[in-house]
Amino acid sequence: MCFCIRKCRRSLHDAEAALVPEIPEGLRDTAQISSDDTTIDLHGLYRPKALAEVRDFLDRKERKYRIQTRYVFIITGRGNHSKDGKPVLKPAVEEFLTNNDYNFEFANPGMIKVDLCRRI
Repeated sequence: MCFCIRKCRRSLHDAEAALVPEIPEGLRDTAQISSDDTTIDLHGLYRPKALAEVRDFLDRKERKYRIQTRYVFIITGRGNHSKDGKPVLKPAVEEFLTNNDYNFEFANPGMIKVDLCRRI
């Protein structure tokens, strides 16, 4: 059964990756994780890749929650460098967290604080 779940996750990851075109200059292909492993920075990622990175980061942090930290941070940025200055990642991550019953708040306009202990 574990093999099937891993295979399905891998297929989903591959499908999301296929949606992302070649990466233009100024954008990244992976999120940056802080040295203390509590913060993920999504600056410069396309929306599908950013959401996949958030999902993987939160899955990993929830498995390790009991021996590490309760809170994690997701840096989405404010959207100042998005097309027309309209945020893309911030509302997408907010929707993802809401749809997956995470309790979160905005630490500042470009950063979300997620409480791993209290899922709604």
